[in-house]
Amino acid sequence: MQELIEVKINEKYEQIVSARALHKFLESGERFSKWFARMVGYGFKEDADFTGVLFGTAVGNGAHQEFQDYALKIDMAKQLCMLARSDKGKQARQYFLQVEKDWNSPEKVMARALFIAGGQIEKLKKELDSAERRAALREKALTEAFRLLEGAAARIVKEVAIEKEPQPRRHYKAQKMPFELRRAIDRKLEEGATYQEIAAYVREMGNFISTSALHRYNYQRLHHPENLRT
Repeated sequence: MQELIEVKINEKYEQIVSARALHKFLESGERFSKWFARMVGYGFKEDADFTGVLFGTAVGNGAHQEFQDYALKIDMAKQLCMLARSDKGKQARQYFLQVEKDWNSPEKVMARALFIAGGQIEKLKKELDSAERRAALREKALTEAFRLLEGAAARIVKEVAIEKEPQPRRHYKAQKMPFELRRAIDRKLEEGATYQEIAAYVREMGNFISTSALHRYNYQRLHHPENLRT
């Protein structure tokens, strides 16, 4: 698979993406700082969905300058691609979906388990600082390594044999939708999208609303906007 945008791994073994790299790939006409502030306004939270990072680069006079960037979790990156509503956004989202699928394959899960187990073994080896403790700690390291490997194998067997339960979605009534979701639905209605298309769009954003609720919302929006929560 061709790498469109670099996906890195943080210290918690989570996939992350540079916000600046994504902004550049999407070819947004907005200045990066303004674009990112607008994206965060859709309800994303620092430390939960992204973290701030600094990177440095050399400028023309040889000086070193630092720039603000943000490490996005891959779920946030996928949602930003969807909000872009462009061919580039669609292309990047499909790429992230494939990267995520590969990351969660049984082979990659086992490889990560082996890597973590290897790190645990190395940590235990460093504790062997005396001849008296060497034999006991060697046995402890082997036992811990086998325990980790057995646990990883059991998780893989369970994931392959049993279909994962779907992630719970938030169900919304027309009068209780958050402001950013209402604005997104308003845009779809103004573009002439059907209730079925809007319901599918809301599901992609990780939420749920029925077509009947959308019908009631549109009626309230057109005839009694004062009844809707601002």
